[in-house]
Amino acid sequence: MDCGFNHITLEEDMILANDIASRGGLISEHPPNERGSVTSYVYANRIISAISHAVIITEVYDKSKKTLDLLKCCNQIGKLTFLQIDPKKGALTEVNSLNEVVRQGAIPMVGIDKVDDIIKSLV
Repeated sequence: MDCGFNHITLEEDMILANDIASRGGLISEHPPNERGSVTSYVYANRIISAISHAVIITEVYDKSKKTLDLLKCCNQIGKLTFLQIDPKKGALTEVNSLNEVVRQGAIPMVGIDKVDDIIKSLV
């Protein structure tokens, strides 16, 4: 998490946090009462990339600084990274983002069913 547990502010983030906590656990380097800062997501990305077998990016846009920073973290430590492309919707809304994600080392995969293939191969 990019903040302390007591400062999950967006309703959608709280729903996701509760869902994750019910199946495992939440991880944060921040004390419970610490608010997130402009750059605290970098710490969260470092943890995500370090403990994951692989990272699957489902969407990214030209202004997706958090996603591009996560990709950079993965690239720096040699973590497998995939870009999931929905054949019905296309890859991304901005071509520049697609080019940057692939340049950073993400492997494009077409079709939602490919996520299951990746998970099976990593387990």
